[in-house]
Amino acid sequence: MTESLNPYPPLTCDIVTDERFIVDHSGLVASFESIAHTIVCLNPSRIRDTEVKQEATFAGINLLSLYHESIRAKHGRIRTTVSHHRSSGT
Repeated sequence: MTESLNPYPPLTCDIVTDERFIVDHSGLVASFESIAHTIVCLNPSRIRDTEVKQEATFAGINLLSLYHESIRAKHGRIRTTVSHHRSSGT
């Protein structure tokens, strides 16, 4: 038999591993979520874009944040102070 020349294990989508990463690195995950919100707010092209596109981006990021919070809650590591970002519109 021939051995694989690739020294790295194959990439797999393992939900348990993903959840463990989110729980173990919840501060890092929260920082990335905050950075994503900031990038959307500071993006200069948002002035030209429709408000629907910006709101859809915020909604997507907030859904991802909600998913991460549900994982942390399932493992008993939910933060008590959660800040939800909103767009500059009312």
